[in-house]
Amino acid sequence: MAPEDGGARPRPPPGAALPGAPADRGPALPVPPPPAPPRVPPMPPVRSPAGPNDPAQARFAALDHLTPVQCAGLGLASLPAWTAPPAFLRSEYAAANQVVFDAAASVADYSSVDGERALKMTLIFNSLLLRSTAHGGRRGAAALARRMQLFLDGDYSTLVSEWEREGAAKAAARQAHRAAPSSARRTRSGSAGGSVSKGRLVRRSKRLAARGRVGRAARILESIGVADDTDQRVIDQLREKHPVRAPGAPALPRVPDDCPRLEVDDSQLLEAYRRLEPEVAPGASVWRNEQLRALTQLPANPTDPRVRDVLKAHAAFATKFLNGDLPEWYYYVTTAARVIPLIKKPAATVVDVPDVRPVGIGCAWRRAVTKAAFTDAVKADAQRFLFPAQLGVCTRGGASQLIFGVRELLDARQDFCVVSLDFRNAFNEVDRHALMHAFLGDASGRVRQLARLFHCMLQQESPLYLGCAQAGLRQLPFASAQGVQQGSVEGMLGFAVALQEDLEWLDEQLRAHGGVARAGADDVVVVGPPAEVFRIIDDFTERVHRRLHLQVQPAKSSCYIHPDHANELEAHRGVYPLGCEPPASGSGEADAYGVTVWGVPLGSDSYVRRKLAAHAERVAGTSDTLVSLLGPDHKQLLWTITRVSTAHKFDYWLQHNRPEDTLEACRQLDRKLLQQATVALGCGPLDDDGLYGETSVVRQRVRLPVALGGLGLRSLEDVAPAAFWGAAYRAFPRLLDCHSAPGGAGARGSFEVPALRARIGDMRSQRCWGPLMGGSSAVGQALKEAWASMKATVGDEAVQDSALDQRAEEALTGNGLWDEKANMQHALTSVLEGASRDRLAATLSARPRMDPERDCWMALDSYASAWVTAPPCGATAMPQAEWREVAARYLGVPSPACRPHVGKPLGSTASRRAQHSRAIDAYGDALTCTQMQGDDWRQLHHNPMQQILVDQTRRYAGTRVEKEPWTLFAQALPPGVAARTALYHSHDNGDGTGAVRRRALVPDAVVRIREEETGAARDHLLEVKTVHRPPNGGQSHYYYNLHGHRGRGTAVGVDLRAADVPREYAAACKDLDDKYHNAQGGDGPFQRLLGEFPQVRALVFGVFGEASREVDIYLKDVARMGAAEWRLHLGARDDEHARGVLLQRMRQLVGVHAARASATLLLRRLQRVLGGDGGDQVDGAPLPGGAPLAAQAGDMDDGAAAAHGAGVLASSPPLGGVEGIPIV
Repeated sequence: MAPEDGGARPRPPPGAALPGAPADRGPALPVPPPPAPPRVPPMPPVRSPAGPNDPAQARFAALDHLTPVQCAGLGLASLPAWTAPPAFLRSEYAAANQVVFDAAASVADYSSVDGERALKMTLIFNSLLLRSTAHGGRRGAAALARRMQLFLDGDYSTLVSEWEREGAAKAAARQAHRAAPSSARRTRSGSAGGSVSKGRLVRRSKRLAARGRVGRAARILESIGVADDTDQRVIDQLREKHPVRAPGAPALPRVPDDCPRLEVDDSQLLEAYRRLEPEVAPGASVWRNEQLRALTQLPANPTDPRVRDVLKAHAAFATKFLNGDLPEWYYYVTTAARVIPLIKKPAATVVDVPDVRPVGIGCAWRRAVTKAAFTDAVKADAQRFLFPAQLGVCTRGGASQLIFGVRELLDARQDFCVVSLDFRNAFNEVDRHALMHAFLGDASGRVRQLARLFHCMLQQESPLYLGCAQAGLRQLPFASAQGVQQGSVEGMLGFAVALQEDLEWLDEQLRAHGGVARAGADDVVVVGPPAEVFRIIDDFTERVHRRLHLQVQPAKSSCYIHPDHANELEAHRGVYPLGCEPPASGSGEADAYGVTVWGVPLGSDSYVRRKLAAHAERVAGTSDTLVSLLGPDHKQLLWTITRVSTAHKFDYWLQHNRPEDTLEACRQLDRKLLQQATVALGCGPLDDDGLYGETSVVRQRVRLPVALGGLGLRSLEDVAPAAFWGAAYRAFPRLLDCHSAPGGAGARGSFEVPALRARIGDMRSQRCWGPLMGGSSAVGQALKEAWASMKATVGDEAVQDSALDQRAEEALTGNGLWDEKANMQHALTSVLEGASRDRLAATLSARPRMDPERDCWMALDSYASAWVTAPPCGATAMPQAEWREVAARYLGVPSPACRPHVGKPLGSTASRRAQHSRAIDAYGDALTCTQMQGDDWRQLHHNPMQQILVDQTRRYAGTRVEKEPWTLFAQALPPGVAARTALYHSHDNGDGTGAVRRRALVPDAVVRIREEETGAARDHLLEVKTVHRPPNGGQSHYYYNLHGHRGRGTAVGVDLRAADVPREYAAACKDLDDKYHNAQGGDGPFQRLLGEFPQVRALVFGVFGEASREVDIYLKDVARMGAAEWRLHLGARDDEHARGVLLQRMRQLVGVHAARASATLLLRRLQRVLGGDGGDQVDGAPLPGGAPLAAQAGDMDDGAAAAHGAGVLASSPPLGGVEGIPIV
């Protein structure tokens, strides 16, 4: 129960027994004295600030009275900042960066006053310029522009004074907040106690999904949460994870002068900055990834030399930083990290504290420049130094080699045992002194070049902070004094290099007995005869403890051997427990034994399958969490996470376990994924085997990839054989030494031992899997069976000329040589899915032409499927009712909104001809194709598509666009004839309400397009049309010559309608010439005017969201014209890359709007037919009032349509590689 005052539960004092603790626990333990505070290196002296008129005022002298810690914003006075500068201020921001970093890089003596000032400015200038403003929008941008100008004018005193005032105000407010009673504190979500609201989590997840970071969006929703960082017990756990440096410990060894230096140039930084991911949590510094990315989005030929040379200045300073040329105090503040106490295991009771895992986040600039220093050559040298003993660092495919190598060796030598060793807090406890000796003692020179970098990063005790810039940073009473820093780019490599000497010793000892020792980062796996293994492990344990201060934890380690040799293991394993997985309660089964190697279970079949079932249960649990959080109100976000994240959570185990072992887990997860997709799509029970069995069209389309007309929700059971083959193909040829590799060079294997040499052979030179599959290898037999099952699934005809068109023993690619870059899983999956698609196409082609599933399948294109991959935000977000209708249309299933009202007559809302002849059908076709009162066909379907095309053209191509130029052909009229009368005609729709005006010769838009070959600009006429599908096979373009899929070269309804448009324009011009100019078959003024333009471009959209071919051709022209202008904004490599990004984005926007417009037309018409019976809801879902494309039928004139289209564009998120979504 919560306390009566509503406040936080009182916590027991340190050392006191917790409430509910057993009474026999005894007296409370004495509280140990607090450890000594972390060592702080000597800081530069604080000087009195010089006045603006003081002759002593020099460059950056305004910072003399500030400490480096203050400049870095470490403390309660830390100020939140803009994520990135606005686009129109990027050049000014780049110029400020150049001023600061050029000054810092050009200093010769950093102990001088000028050196101290320059270094302080690198710490503070981002906060001076980009700290949050009191207002957003234009006023906030104007405030930033003022700061930029003050900085470039050299008025640093004004900037520093304002910064100090704001920081002092923030610090005072935070002190008052923390002094208030806990019951009075409110979080930003409005709840007491620090909980985060569901709405806030969902909003952040949507932002991440829009940036393409769907996996991270899912983890936020699935995570247990963050522990209360004000709880002393949580801080005590963090302290245990960060051991102090032993008193009297020697300083790190000095780096000799002849040690190689790292060099970073501007091209390396450009690539490193460009690849930084957005929406990453900041560290303790103000730097954000988006700020660094902004430096890559500058004009190609800037007039200001400071803008042109900004990355050169960054590179010059980064080179000094990475080589340890700066004072120790500078590394003290730049290596400061923010710690987040993630909950690892929830508390057992409300009074207990959860088990937490600290996650450290360092400075974004430090991470970026370190990544730039780790070039491909540096990583290749490190890989050669660590290979083959260490497979988890710098080795491509190292995880697969480790897993398959250990499994195969155990299968070959069943008298060998395997021991998985666990280190206690390995990364945080490895001795820094020994780590530096490992780098400096590298005689090969492969990692010695990194010694300077590690020395400068590890020489000081780096401070740790809780909190964030918004709430203020609180320094922890301990520091990162031992080990490598969590979250650092170089940390894992540093640990691996430190461990390498002992790991190689361990491997050498075991090789004398036919065994091996391999590591995946800090997970060490030992294989060999039990009589020798445990003796050698004891020596290894003593070595690493003496040299690296690492402790092996036997209780958390595990071992296994084949059951036939269990007695021998029992005689030698001592304190090392058997890896065990108990059976389900009440099953009556025995315990199963094995070990886990890098997350993959190895051992008895029962052990492997129970472990896999447990993994499947965890994935199913996260699915249930997502459905409960997102299912009712956020279906589009749930679908995005389902397709991109949940569907792939079991992939790692699919790749590294035999298909027969993963079968039950795959079936369980396939059912769970269908249940999650059913909730996410909301268009029907996709998981109902009675309604949609595995052989149904709907279920087959759900399984197909999006590019082949499906939803991309692959069956794990179907994918398992190809996934297993893909991982084996990557791993097995690398296990053994190859002395006759292509090109004549040898290659070293990761598991070169006699037992495997006889069992596998040299696959890279023999070009054959025969020895593996012809022997007693369980994996070899599993691969052979998986190959046979895939060939049987595909069929003999589809196998020809495919990746499966060979024997399993010869399963290679290309010219018969093993290709280490080949993706075997992709090749096999493509064959399987292509065969599935062909079977489905044959089934649907045989159906009658009025079949809804057939018509939907035949009409599909990239525009109709754009909604499947669209992010749930901005212009591609859909209201719930529209979302369900779009999904139903795509799959060819009955409309969720129309299903409860089938058979209800259309009534007085329809034209007189259709009032009694038509009723609502299950698919809503009668609603969308019937002539109804008003002009909602144009207002709800045509006008939104017209407007989105016009807006996309104006925004991206920057060319002249004139919408509905009714005066264009008016110039051909004789004097005295009114254009509005001549170019329009009235049409009686039969509803008794009067005529509706239709355009006879007024194009939807005139666009000036620059020809690609000649560069000449010509005006083009655009005409937007829509087509609909009648319910009973009536006259429609959908049924003209519709006997095949567009991919097979047969025209579909939209293309047939598009072919009519130029003829209609020619006929209309001829009629007007005959009527007004008595042309009598000759070329009159109207025909000559039409001839001045290229052929009319017919942009036609169908009821399924599909588009005519001309739509794609037109968007390619728009992307081509806008590529050069948008390249920098998109962060593209070149114009061709920018062109592709723009085209993808426009295809997605246009496709989503086409599907939405069709759904909106159906829903609004259904609402009108239902009248008072339907209210504002259809089938329990609210109608999409207020959203773009969802205007009330009959209430939307041309001006309103334009306003809605502009609203759609304004709500669109920024594009491309910098701030927009990636190519999906």
